[in-house]
Amino acid sequence: MKHNIKFIAAASALTLLTACGGGGDDPGAGDGVGAGAGAGAGSSAATSQFAGTWKALDIGCDDDGEIKIVGANNTLSPGYSAVSPITVTTTATGLRFTGEQQIFDNPTCAGTPRATYQVATNLVFDGTRVVDGKTVDLYTFRDEPINSGLRAGGTINLNGVVYPGDYFTRTYQEKGLSYLDGDQWFLSGDIDYPAKLDATPTFRRL
Repeated sequence: MKHNIKFIAAASALTLLTACGGGGDDPGAGDGVGAGAGAGAGSSAATSQFAGTWKALDIGCDDDGEIKIVGANNTLSPGYSAVSPITVTTTATGLRFTGEQQIFDNPTCAGTPRATYQVATNLVFDGTRVVDGKTVDLYTFRDEPINSGLRAGGTINLNGVVYPGDYFTRTYQEKGLSYLDGDQWFLSGDIDYPAKLDATPTFRRL
């Protein structure tokens, strides 16, 4: 996820895309989605098929863009973030993603991280549609705050790692398309929703 996911923090459903509107949207006829299965809640595949450990293919060691590292003479340098493999479990309404985000002071994310924290996101299936000849799932992602009690008006300095004041309390929502093909999971976020399925997989099962 970078934004709180954080996993779904920077390129597809797991990347910093502009959030869509509220969770009450109904992607019905006339929205560019191909005709096909109805938009009733649920997934085209059993949710148990998504459970397991996945590697995010579009998230490496990246300049976070917001987090800074305090150096000598109080100079600030970029903080770099990496995300551990992501664990997906089933819930009553869909799926839950959990993982660990690590912050480093170097562009290869080598050595001991300067900070580590747990991140989580929930996915709710909104129904199915046929897109590009495939039956795909419509979903809504909702990030959880990292720490709802940690907020400041300016910035937060934790052991020499400087965050925006609202970094730990942010929430995020995104709609997108999901398609599972064996050990590859394709997630297309807001930019492509609801008419196009990303041709590049987002996750690979470990």
